Amino acid sequence: MTLKESLDELKIAFANFEVAARSDDKTPLQNALSLNEAKDNFAIVDESPRIIVFGDINRFKSVNTAHGYAAGDAAISHVGRLIHEKVVARELGQAYRPSGDEFIILLQSKYLDDFLSLTHLFSNCEVRFDTKVFYVGVSFGYAVSNEGIEFEIIKSKAELACKKAKTKGDGTCLEWTAELEQTSLKSLRHTCEKCESIIACEVPETLESNKLKNCPVCGNQL
Repeated sequence: MTLKESLDELKIAFANFEVAARSDDKTPLQNALSLNEAKDNFAIVDESPRIIVFGDINRFKSVNTAHGYAAGDAAISHVGRLIHEKVVARELGQAYRPSGDEFIILLQSKYLDDFLSLTHLFSNCEVRFDTKVFYVGVSFGYAVSNEGIEFEIIKSKAELACKKAKTKGDGTCLEWTAELEQTSLKSLRHTCEKCESIIACEVPETLESNKLKNCPVCGNQL
């Protein structure tokens, strides 16, 4: 092998390493490292992405509980492949799985309507794992960048819109608005001392936790 051939092989190996370092281990999407690098190019030129979409698998914990963690990984893989097929492969945007069952999509504004027309496909995703077949749904929220607003702030707005979308049903996608911010939900958890039931509910952020007075199971004062 000549020196040139050896150098060419090293270049190919290095390029493959670079790709692997930025690829997610469960989906065809990019990972948190790649997303972190993409922040620098977000909304800085006309053709750069200007919309952050935050997606989350609904009732994911129940999938792990009912079918096991390997089935949860299968659900993540399925949703990731669907996002890649419908968004990345069609060059509508860039997609990432930064962690867990959460997904981030970066879109140019001109492709927003195309993406919104696809979200219903995520309302009833069929996942096959071993001999099991089960279904998961995904909710999305998105926020549009404004000049001078940091990436993480826009992402947090998209995540808040996603949480609101979860209350509207699988496959729902909502835009962050100031009004939505004011009526956002927070999770409250109480353990009843009498019947030991764990009460979980979502209430407006403006409602204090002590407003939940009685256990809905036994009526005991909380």
